[in-house]
Amino acid sequence: MNISPARREEIRAGLQRDFDRIFDEVDPAVYERDPAAALQGFPASYRWHGTESQIAQMVANAMPRELAGAIAGSLAAGCC
Repeated sequence: MNISPARREEIRAGLQRDFDRIFDEVDPAVYERDPAAALQGFPASYRWHGTESQIAQMVANAMPRELAGAIAGSLAAGCC
């Protein structure tokens, strides 16, 4: 897929705005306890199950739905 530098910058700026908005909405209680989980969008009330290693893997594999939506929206706007 060939994307012009201007379109690439537009996509990057949109993703940055979405990231900033998501980060602003992070629950402080989660952030203090587990910054990675907070950045991935897990609420403070989320109950983890598994070993520390398994939990770390779950957090690492997670993608906030807002980020997924922003990426999908950016791709759809550039493709069609």
